[in-house]
Amino acid sequence: MSLLLSFPRRGGNDKFLLLALALTFLTSQAFAATPPLCKIGTVANLVQTGSTWTWECQGKHGGTTASCAPKINGVCGTADGIATADAPTDDRCSLGDAGAVTEENNTFKWACNGINGGDAVTTCFAPR
Repeated sequence: MSLLLSFPRRGGNDKFLLLALALTFLTSQAFAATPPLCKIGTVANLVQTGSTWTWECQGKHGGTTASCAPKINGVCGTADGIATADAPTDDRCSLGDAGAVTEENNTFKWACNGINGGDAVTTCFAPR
């Protein structure tokens, strides 16, 4: 199954809208995307590896091909806010890379580090 997604150019955050849609609805589907993933050129080789997407922008009229990856901000996962006797190991981040768990005042805390320069969320916690 394939799906063609196309958005009018409205600003620099359009690629994050496409990424959110892709991650939420299409993780098991192959699809082709058109700009705004590339300001100029054609999207090619759109690939998901874990929670990260990469693609190429093929240049026009003999231009070069650029490798691209979005900045993804860290987001707390379903373990956030759930009381637990032991430090959570699963589902700590829905996006990003989970940092080490620390314990402070009977609360487990961790960060969800951004990917490709995205911001980290440092407020994830689980009461003990």
